[in-house]
Amino acid sequence: MEPYLRQWFIHENGGVEPVRLRRGTPESNIFQAFISKKPEEWTAAPEDGSVAIVVPQYKSLDPEYWCYLPPKAARALYNCIKASLDVQLFRELHTIRSKEMQISDLIYAFMEKHGIEDTETNWNTLAKIYKRKLDSHRWSAKYTKKR
Repeated sequence: MEPYLRQWFIHENGGVEPVRLRRGTPESNIFQAFISKKPEEWTAAPEDGSVAIVVPQYKSLDPEYWCYLPPKAARALYNCIKASLDVQLFRELHTIRSKEMQISDLIYAFMEKHGIEDTETNWNTLAKIYKRKLDSHRWSAKYTKKR
């Protein structure tokens, strides 16, 4: 995961690692649906930028053995986490932003509120995400009006 996304995800799930996913969240549902028995040669070695997740006890699935998330399932989980951040960023900023407000101040406030380190790289990334979502929203509203 990118640093901003990793920091946000950990913060939104209690602020500690390993992360305990909340029941009923899309992330938890993906995790539960695709968790599988670990391959014999597999070891739980952390990769750069990864986030450790506590494997919950599911009915008749011992977390000692059922603790493997296959690569495509891990990608689905990553995409879900990324989409959750994108939606939250847009909703929070778009509902309070007015033409007089500086978007930079709002992005810094969002970062502070959600445990994202105050770096130029993180700010630029979040600003680009917000801009893309805003452009998409405007295009969608414009397209809908024409129909």
